[in-house]
Amino acid sequence: MYAGGLHRAWYPTYFEVGVNWASQKYDVSKDFSWATPDYKNYGFAELLDFYTNGNYYWNVTLDDYYRSSGKHKNETDSEFSTGEYLCVEGGCKYSKYLLKDAVPVCGGLHVEDYKRDVNQFQKAVRMNLKESDGVMIFDIVHIIRNGWWDELKEALDETKLDEVND
Repeated sequence: MYAGGLHRAWYPTYFEVGVNWASQKYDVSKDFSWATPDYKNYGFAELLDFYTNGNYYWNVTLDDYYRSSGKHKNETDSEFSTGEYLCVEGGCKYSKYLLKDAVPVCGGLHVEDYKRDVNQFQKAVRMNLKESDGVMIFDIVHIIRNGWWDELKEALDETKLDEVND
């Protein structure tokens, strides 16, 4: 039996809903005033076989993030947030930093975020593949409804990963 986890990638505010998916090797209190020194002991990454983060962002690259306002309010946030983790590339990199190699991390994306732009969707797929150990597509109904099977197959073509920053 294998155990995995899926949580949204906005860790700096996810404590508001009581989730610490980081590795116990990550001392949260060194980066955040809301965390006690013991908070790291409640990280559960080491209990998992794999982890999927929810990079549910329109911005894919760090460049995209910096070209935008940088402000983002996730549904679990009490206020607007800023930070490089608020894009697909930054979300993957930050998740790996928090997980400290305790478990493979698969970058997740929400297809509905890209419903108006299939190219941005493909860019997000490629970025997750480039910066994490895989990609999780949430959810397949959007691929079916949009008729994006060919676009998904093309995005999964690893020979095109260098196109992610175009």
